[in-house]
Amino acid sequence: TVEDRYKQTAFSEAQAKALFSQLISGLKTVHANGLLHRDIKPANIKYDTKTDTPILIDFGSAREAGGTGTKSTVGAYSPHFSPIELNSTSTKKTAATDVYALGATIYRTLFQSGPPDAAYRFEQDDDGLPELEAALSEGLISSGLSDVLKRCLELRGKDRFQSLDDLEVALEK
Repeated sequence: TVEDRYKQTAFSEAQAKALFSQLISGLKTVHANGLLHRDIKPANIKYDTKTDTPILIDFGSAREAGGTGTKSTVGAYSPHFSPIELNSTSTKKTAATDVYALGATIYRTLFQSGPPDAAYRFEQDDDGLPELEAALSEGLISSGLSDVLKRCLELRGKDRFQSLDDLEVALEK
């Protein structure tokens, strides 16, 4: 899994961007069918042993896009990887919900920790992403990828990329 790989060694920026692009490509098919995965995280991404292509697994939390969720689906929340709206039964879930989890997954592959849990960040009124900020100040990550990750990890869904196409364009800049 992606989790197994980043625990051995942090991904380089090039490896992280390649994984990001491959996941976006695959997730576009899910979104095109009106669904959201809602549980993207390193443990839910395996690699094809023949092609080394990442494969998103565990669609048990997947639901139709635009829904608000029910009490039975709120439990899909994965600390560090889930946006705050997955804690709500009244907030609409959109492509931005999966965008957050994608960004959190790439963040984890780069830094082997974090990002801070969205609910914690919200309660502390702290948008900080300490590993990202440190890597940027030390010149270990490009400002372009940093900007993409920051936008993916915005606490409010309306402030994130609203589609995978928008995310893909920003990642390619």
